[in-house]
Amino acid sequence: MMPLGRGPGGSAVVPRNAISVVSYSSQAFIGAVQSASGAARSSTTANQVHYLADYLARLNTKSLLIESHYIDRHFIEEYAKYYSRCLVQPPNSCVRIHAFSVDLSGHRVTELLRLAARGPLDASHVKEQLQGGYLGFIVIRPLPFVPVGRTVLVPPSASGSDRMHTLVSYPVHLLGLQLSVKGIAFQQQDHAVGACATTALWTALQRLTRNEGGRAPTPAAVTEAASRRYSPEGRLIPSGGLSSNQISEALREFEFGPQVFRPANPEFFRLLTGIYLRSGIPVIMGIQLENGEHHALTAIGYRERTTPGAAEAFSTIDGNSGRVRLTNKDLTTLIVHDDRIGPYVLGTLSQRGSDLFLSIRWGDGQKERLRILMAFAPLYPKLRTTASQLVRRMKNILLLVHDTFRVRSGTTLDVDMFFERAGSYLGSLNTMNLSPIRVAAFQQTAALSRYVAIIRWSIGGLGLIDTVWDTTDTIRYTRITEQMLAVVALSKTSEPYTDSLAKYFSVAVG
Repeated sequence: MMPLGRGPGGSAVVPRNAISVVSYSSQAFIGAVQSASGAARSSTTANQVHYLADYLARLNTKSLLIESHYIDRHFIEEYAKYYSRCLVQPPNSCVRIHAFSVDLSGHRVTELLRLAARGPLDASHVKEQLQGGYLGFIVIRPLPFVPVGRTVLVPPSASGSDRMHTLVSYPVHLLGLQLSVKGIAFQQQDHAVGACATTALWTALQRLTRNEGGRAPTPAAVTEAASRRYSPEGRLIPSGGLSSNQISEALREFEFGPQVFRPANPEFFRLLTGIYLRSGIPVIMGIQLENGEHHALTAIGYRERTTPGAAEAFSTIDGNSGRVRLTNKDLTTLIVHDDRIGPYVLGTLSQRGSDLFLSIRWGDGQKERLRILMAFAPLYPKLRTTASQLVRRMKNILLLVHDTFRVRSGTTLDVDMFFERAGSYLGSLNTMNLSPIRVAAFQQTAALSRYVAIIRWSIGGLGLIDTVWDTTDTIRYTRITEQMLAVVALSKTSEPYTDSLAKYFSVAVG
């Protein structure tokens, strides 16, 4: 890679981007990272690099396409804030490695590009071929000991019970073609511009800002936002880490003020975490390592139980015993981005007394048990209802729903709670095999807030109703349904009961 400078006669030396393709192997990937970062001169290879090598193998990677000169916005801002002022400066460009599950060896890439140059139809055909085997990209920074920059790879598909509602689509411009990868970005903390909490915030904001149509902030912008008004460590950069107050402050700076909750009640903590992840909202977790140090990571998904969780008993209106299962608590494993390890790391939840733990396994098989201290759920500006308030709303109408549907003794009423954009929710009704007449009428008459809260009621996998709630206001307890907007029937048999409830609540019916 030729640095930008001055050649003979004072003329500018223009950097050139060399594209190369190698067949995948763990050794080939690690060698490419070492060469790109300058780590080839060192005997140390970061844990994250070994993890990514194993992860790419799990994705059945066949080929690596390597861009030797790539300007990454997230690194270039770090470079401007910090590295450009060092005595010995690294290059300001990165190397980007693309992973494919198809064989691109030999002259295959050249053949495809020549075919794409023949016209729009051929270019579209080539794009489809490459997109079908595209697994994502890894940016390698020119920092030997912390080389892994912005990395977006597809999630693993090993378990059908994995739920990752936080994923977003990233456009990728490559060789004159636009591909895409659906995931959520990961990177290694660099210990200079950003520490672990900065990286955890940065990962969460990748989802939040993109989902709102904005541009994801850089790590440098996150550090500045966190320290603008409160910096107990003195200097902003180098970063000495962020306190819990600074994490909240950074989220508020980007207009995603968080709900902060702690596992004083581990079951309730699990419930709130499940609601937010089900809603596509990443949860930043403050944890304590086995050595006593504090750390932060980002939960981006979860793995459900293979069998339904336990139901909870409650007293019905007529004094009998009813049972309800809160499905948001049925998560047994969290899927996290941990900057010490890599993306999509599995952490098993366990409880000991009043403490909640997350047990993870490193790439070398070593196990580690992390104690969860607190969590931050960033909320969209117009999402003023919290998961805690949504649980209260469910409890307020539980008896009435149970009585309306005449749930038989011994039968469990399942409840799923989540937040969703109104447009997405309305669109989902078209895919649920509901009454076309009712859906069409509801689509034309429903007046919903930008984000709605959904409480979905079902029995034995059969949907009964959705109760739809406004999220732009807070509960004042003047009446239990003050923010309810609609009741939607999820099956033919539940339509009469739905109409009855909508009339009782004086809300729209679907």
